[in-house]
Amino acid sequence: MSYKYTVGVIGAGNVSQNFHLPIIKKNENIEISYIADINRQNAKKAASYYDTNFYSKDLPESLPKTDIAIVAIPVSIRDEYLEFFRANNTHVMCEKPFATSITEFENRTRGDNIVFCNYMREHFKNIQYIKSILESSKFGSLRSVEVSETKIMTSTGKSQTAVDPEKRGGGILPEKGSHTLSQIAALFDGKGLELQSSDVIWNDKLDIDVNMRINTQGREIEAPIDVHLSWICDSGTYIRLEFERGIITCDHTDPADPVKIEGIGELDTTAKGASTSEAAMYLRWKKFLNSISEEKRLAKNKTRQDSGARRSVARLIGEVYDNEQPE
Repeated sequence: MSYKYTVGVIGAGNVSQNFHLPIIKKNENIEISYIADINRQNAKKAASYYDTNFYSKDLPESLPKTDIAIVAIPVSIRDEYLEFFRANNTHVMCEKPFATSITEFENRTRGDNIVFCNYMREHFKNIQYIKSILESSKFGSLRSVEVSETKIMTSTGKSQTAVDPEKRGGGILPEKGSHTLSQIAALFDGKGLELQSSDVIWNDKLDIDVNMRINTQGREIEAPIDVHLSWICDSGTYIRLEFERGIITCDHTDPADPVKIEGIGELDTTAKGASTSEAAMYLRWKKFLNSISEEKRLAKNKTRQDSGARRSVARLIGEVYDNEQPE
């Protein structure tokens, strides 16, 4: 009989109710122990649906001990929970952004517990296929990469957390860019990514438009990577890779969008990966649980499969913020 993990959920918002909870509910090796949220009604409603306990306005110390915790609350109030879970060796699945500097990253990963961030986009089928192209060199050497994730956003209908840079951990760079940077890190194995330059447009303390140039220095595959993130313009959402013998592109935010070669059309792909966000979440949880199982088997903390990408994302975000401060 396999071990059954107990899971506590911190934050009963949309991401927990629409993604995490439906996935873990289907896993017969997981038992949902409680759902906690500062909004009592949200916690109670979600707990009722998943037939579990609910808590509201509780300090971390008052929560039941579990094997795993989902942390899906604003960045500004996470650290006391992460510290509590580290002290109790509770493994953590944390919502993005995980960290916006190397200092934050190291503080949040210094324990013996396994800590993952929900960078589920790296499991998208199109990203996995692009990775296989990079590894095969079927189109020759890589010349350049361009990534754009832009959409005009207003604060209408947004919660205070959604427009408060301190509560959310920053602006578009951690909010949208952390996912995009995690995909870049996945494509290049999270190492050798160096920030060459950056430019930020600020609205008060909120970064609303970011341009970055990243170099893949000291790697077998070397090419400049230009990244544009924006809430004030709409120039498209895509990843575009120029090779010696072709240019491939797709919408990296849509797991169902096929990889295309310019001038020819869709490429026939047999790559493994997720074609829906739900499937990507499932694969993220599978990787997380496998990491915990391996850690238990070895009785050592050697399975930080997720740390390379998370470290690169945190470092790149931190370097942009160090270079570009609001006036």
